[in-house]
Amino acid sequence: MKKAIIFPYTADAITLFENRDDSLIHIDSVLCFKEDLRSVSQKVEGITFDMPTFEKRGIDSIIICDNLLNNSLSAFQKVIFDGVKHGLSIQITPYLYTQLQQFGLLDPVPPQSNISTISLEEFCLDEPLPKLYPINVPVIAVMGLTPNSSKFDVQVELRKTFSDAGYKATVIASNSLGKLLGMHIYPEFMFSDHSLAKKTYGFNHYVNKLVKDEQPDVIIIGIPDGIIPYNQKIHNSFGEITSIVCHAVHPDFSILTSGFLDVVNQDYFSQLKLLCRYRFDTEIFAFCISNNKIQENDTGDGYNTYFLSNEFAESLPGFGKENIYNVFYNSDHIGRKKAFQKLVEALESNVNPIC
Repeated sequence: MKKAIIFPYTADAITLFENRDDSLIHIDSVLCFKEDLRSVSQKVEGITFDMPTFEKRGIDSIIICDNLLNNSLSAFQKVIFDGVKHGLSIQITPYLYTQLQQFGLLDPVPPQSNISTISLEEFCLDEPLPKLYPINVPVIAVMGLTPNSSKFDVQVELRKTFSDAGYKATVIASNSLGKLLGMHIYPEFMFSDHSLAKKTYGFNHYVNKLVKDEQPDVIIIGIPDGIIPYNQKIHNSFGEITSIVCHAVHPDFSILTSGFLDVVNQDYFSQLKLLCRYRFDTEIFAFCISNNKIQENDTGDGYNTYFLSNEFAESLPGFGKENIYNVFYNSDHIGRKKAFQKLVEALESNVNPIC
């Protein structure tokens, strides 16, 4: 089994590291920028700030995650070059790989280097498409108001909850890192120039095939990007992927994540429920408030992401308090577990879908 180090320290990297027992490769540690020292949780073990001595630790692979904190891409290039120099295999998330290629930062890499991207799923769209198959198992969608709002963590923990309850869950992850945890990721056609209609039919056929092949009790689908535009410049693809998924498989329930909020406003969540009900034809069962604070940058055409500590979230007045909309902070593990168990019970009470 390969022994890997993850770079850099992000919320998604920590989700992968903390669930390394479920990983298809052995994850040794997380390599962090020294500049990120203040944002690193002291409770997380396995963080290193210096390039480790690979030979001594038996590391043969580096997993390069998305640049969520908008660090200089040259820093990613340096880590990749150091890995190549030591003869390591390098796996890069698809979005970051595209960025590095666009700026020519992979051009100087020797051609014999073992560099690859985490590949998207393959699925053929050759068959006649104008048919939507019924998906005869419960479908749970995990969607976010914005990217980087703890969707990946929610998907991982939700799978655990169903597994602990004795149910087999098939997961289509919103994050390509999910592939390292034995999850599926999106097929390549979902990011192509095909029409929205063709993608909708295609995704329905893709999920239908997974149900036939794997016979799961439940399908969990993480949805990339955000569900609506953030402002006039940050459009989140106008919620296109959310629309495709919801029209293709009609989720029974959804969980909606958001960036950090310091106040739990019941009216705000009530309006979000109505938005998702009438725009995407899905019921929001629970809301997850991330520890990731999302703010637009100075030019208004992108996000800045700040990782807030669990201790800060725990000091807020709404932390850990039950409410009618099942709103929980992601760092409130007890509240999160209660919300997920309620979801399992809601599906169990509907005998036809879950049994």
